[in-house]
Amino acid sequence: MPRFWILTLAAALSGVAAVFYEVLWIRRLGESLGGTTLAICWILTIFFAGQGIGGRIFGKIADRAGGSLRVFCALEIALGLCGIVFIQISNAFEAIGMPTATAIFLMIPSLCMGGTVPVLTRHFARSSSEFAPKLSILYAASTAGAAAGAFAVTFIIIPAFGVFVSFVIAAALNATAAALGFLQFRAAEPFPDAAAAPEERKSAVILVCAAISGFLTIALEHAYTRALSGRFLGTVYSFATVLGVYLVSLAAGALCLRAFAAARRTGARTLVFVAIFTAIAIHISGIQLSLEPKLERAPTSALARQFDELLFAFKILALPTLLAGLQLPMLASLAAGDPRAFGASLGNIYIVNALGCVAAAWVTPYLLFPTLGLANTFIVAGAASCAIAILLLIKSGLSVPIFIIVSASMSIAACAAYILNDAEIRPIYLKYDSAYALERGLRPWSFRETIQMYVEGPSASVAIVRGDEGDAIFVNHQYRLGSTASAFAQSRQSLIPALLHGGAKSALFLGVGTGNSAGAMMQYGVAHNDLVEILPEIRATFPYFSQFNGRLDLLQSRGFAARTFFEDARRFVRESRDAYDLIQGDFFVPWHAGEGSLYTKEHFEAIRARLATGGVFWQWLPLYQLDEAGFKTIAKTFLDVFPNASAWWLYYNTQQPAIGLAGSLAPELYDPAALKLRIDDKTRKQLLESAGLLDARILLGSRICGAKELAAFSKNAEIETRDRPRIEFQTPRNLDAIQFTKSTALVEQLLQLSTPPSAPDFRPGMPEEIIRTIANYHNAVRSLMRGLNVLSSAEPQAKAKAAESFEAAVRLAPDWDFPRWNLKNIKK
Repeated sequence: MPRFWILTLAAALSGVAAVFYEVLWIRRLGESLGGTTLAICWILTIFFAGQGIGGRIFGKIADRAGGSLRVFCALEIALGLCGIVFIQISNAFEAIGMPTATAIFLMIPSLCMGGTVPVLTRHFARSSSEFAPKLSILYAASTAGAAAGAFAVTFIIIPAFGVFVSFVIAAALNATAAALGFLQFRAAEPFPDAAAAPEERKSAVILVCAAISGFLTIALEHAYTRALSGRFLGTVYSFATVLGVYLVSLAAGALCLRAFAAARRTGARTLVFVAIFTAIAIHISGIQLSLEPKLERAPTSALARQFDELLFAFKILALPTLLAGLQLPMLASLAAGDPRAFGASLGNIYIVNALGCVAAAWVTPYLLFPTLGLANTFIVAGAASCAIAILLLIKSGLSVPIFIIVSASMSIAACAAYILNDAEIRPIYLKYDSAYALERGLRPWSFRETIQMYVEGPSASVAIVRGDEGDAIFVNHQYRLGSTASAFAQSRQSLIPALLHGGAKSALFLGVGTGNSAGAMMQYGVAHNDLVEILPEIRATFPYFSQFNGRLDLLQSRGFAARTFFEDARRFVRESRDAYDLIQGDFFVPWHAGEGSLYTKEHFEAIRARLATGGVFWQWLPLYQLDEAGFKTIAKTFLDVFPNASAWWLYYNTQQPAIGLAGSLAPELYDPAALKLRIDDKTRKQLLESAGLLDARILLGSRICGAKELAAFSKNAEIETRDRPRIEFQTPRNLDAIQFTKSTALVEQLLQLSTPPSAPDFRPGMPEEIIRTIANYHNAVRSLMRGLNVLSSAEPQAKAKAAESFEAAVRLAPDWDFPRWNLKNIKK
């Protein structure tokens, strides 16, 4: 194999490792610093800045080195060493309360990453005619390797081997790249002496264009990721698909430079055309997004769904990204002067391009999205590409042929059509507004649904949609965060823990949504409440749910303390020093990227450290979003941290079943008499009645089982950890089965586990008669749930079997109206 192609392979392996690191760094630092937009922006800033500075420094070194392959090998070895020690360093900094120091450490490997392509290009490009084709292939190989890495690390490596082994594999790739470089070292031609190397050529206009190109690239990545998140499911695989397609397209664009070089079309005039066509392609993709419906086909497998997402991503962003990817290597070719200073010239392009990337990492989420909206962000990106064309025209003094005028006119027309399509833009990506949908021949979700509020923020797009069942919060145009229709369940989420605890004075809510749970907790009488929500955009939705969340603002003015922290729950519980009587984890969608980490052992341990004496942690689980393996993994992990655990039904519904895992530092002992006194408190009667919590016997009967039964059920499961994340990666692959079975099998398994509380579960001296009464109500709840579960299934003679279960529930709890009501309905 020719030496150039061997080192091209080395560049590709280096690119694979680079994206391995990028994905793993963001994942690990998201756990340490939080997955907020602010934290991610800082990580990207260090990453891009390091690459730009590294390109500048090592590009200059390559010009003066006696053999730049030595530099390449050293960079790859340094990268591998950083990869191996990263986990240990991040754990050490986290342990001493300095997680930000880990982010600063990233500067070292980022510097190394930035130097690889300039060093290799300088090694091979010995004349002006060689620069463009060599840069094209090496840059494309590195970027294509990065695309392969994005798919491989997400779809294969992390699910199969875990995070630490993924770092080791990345380090092995760096070592392989270094070995390839070392093997070719002896064949390298000598470099000129340092004294003979001239200063690199600098052009202010080209450097400004390179900075704009960097801004354009990252702004587009942000915009496409936000736009496609409304089309996709928001899994780790969805984000990997967008990143992979984006990098493949950038690589294809860089590879086009070789064809342009062969045709001697690498000058400013060609780049003007490329920039204008980039703008046109960006606007066309924006219009496509405004007209394309959401991916509504329900594939029969996870593979089919992921393939749909892949095709959709290619259709939307492949062409504009390909053209945008061509700009940077063409600008580098224009900036190249004396062959002896190729490394420094390319380094100059890298560093200003990195400045543009850093600017876009902050400006796009914090300025463009909130002020202009997502759709107008595409227009800004198109305008940035046009600006490159204009600057090059001015610099080169080129005449403007009719073709450029026509192309510019097409771009302006595309902009105008894009803007006029909808002045407010919001329904372009959120097709719930029936009037908008009918006007454009689109199918709304419901002809009665309208948008009440819409906001584009740094972290997400948030809307309140009013439909037949009330108002609901939608995040990124699809994820239903909370609604007035679920107010009953949300109030029970906080009132059940408050009633069972009895003396709670402080509570912590991880996940806020509509605020209904927190409002119910304060109305119950818990005075000090902290609310943690990762999306600051949710703040604007609180007034729309004031009827259900108890008017949080008014409750605070009456002496209730309610502090809202817009922070990642993982970081908050780890760094807080407050202690709470009750901590509540909301429903965290297991297949959403990042949310699976809220079920890890490390997170549960951090929560345990925040519990006051006698405190209880309640983690609510949406069974309808979990398969058996996922539930067992969560249960096993929960028990590992909270040996004193129990499981409870949230409400009596098997179509969307939900349970709570309650964990405490010491065994909870139930006192039915004291519980009845709390329920009978006149100041709470209306609140508890609206939540269906007026009978202590039914509430205690809703306990499914204790730690012993949960341990037996989950004994063969694996524990969820940060290093071996299973929930986030396995649940999306089983999503179709979860959606179509409605978890009836999982509910039946829990019913088989169901065990009434026994004497050791009650305070000492509890009369046997009371224990038997609670056992009767427990069995009544089990019979009721079994009947409802049979109705939810496709069993033959389901109604007859359900009727038998309802009759059993009536016999066991004759004064409980709900089983009697179900029995009456089924016999109609």
